[in-house]
Amino acid sequence: MRQSGEASGPLPALAFTRPLKPEDRSMRTLLSLLLLPVLLLGCAVATLWIPLPRPFPAAASHARQLVAAVLTGLVGITYLIGLTRLLISRTRRGGRFLDAVLGPLGFTTARYLALGRQYHGLIRGRQVTIDYMPGYRLKLALLNIYVSAPLGFRAAIGRRRPLLDCRDCPAIDLAEPGLSQIQAFTHDAARVRGLFAVSASREAIRCLLSDPQTLGPRALYLQPDRVWLAAHLRQATEEQLRGCLADLVALAEAAEDAGSEKL
Repeated sequence: MRQSGEASGPLPALAFTRPLKPEDRSMRTLLSLLLLPVLLLGCAVATLWIPLPRPFPAAASHARQLVAAVLTGLVGITYLIGLTRLLISRTRRGGRFLDAVLGPLGFTTARYLALGRQYHGLIRGRQVTIDYMPGYRLKLALLNIYVSAPLGFRAAIGRRRPLLDCRDCPAIDLAEPGLSQIQAFTHDAARVRGLFAVSASREAIRCLLSDPQTLGPRALYLQPDRVWLAAHLRQATEEQLRGCLADLVALAEAAEDAGSEKL
């Protein structure tokens, strides 16, 4: 495992250029499952009726029925075991698709919840932790990005009321142009309004929460010791991921300034 490096300044260009899409092979899985009864039926009929030389039992006899039942059962079990191993293997490979993106930034990686990956690294002197769990079939991929920042206050920002933190926080009126669909919840209204008053942090928030229909639903959480982006991804490109990391680090810096100004 490589040692974690520190990225400073703009994020370097990455060599990973193909679209990053959560694993979704629902059609292949459905066809594989539909193939199983066809395979078992064909195996049973062939074993039961195909004439075989002695010492095999006669076709359609009771003994041949027992042979057909045993053979069909073995084929079915073997098929299901193989299909399960294939699905697990594909999901694990999907969990590693961020390796090529974060590797050039010096991030270390480890297994996360069996099928996912966890990454640790530094960007502009801030500890960054990323948890990724691949999606499959109708389930969206889960991406959590944490950027360290001693904020000293708590807030939640999203296009609907966030549910993972600050659930008892009151909503505040933002009245910011271009952010009419974004809501903020906090007990420290002055700090959050100050954050939205700065054009750089306001634009970072807008970018991080933009286009939920294409990219998937996301929410931002400002916590006493970090900034957290919680995302359910439909798809993401290299450029979007790089932009997301840069925006989160910029937001962490602005939020830390907003918190320190109120101390």
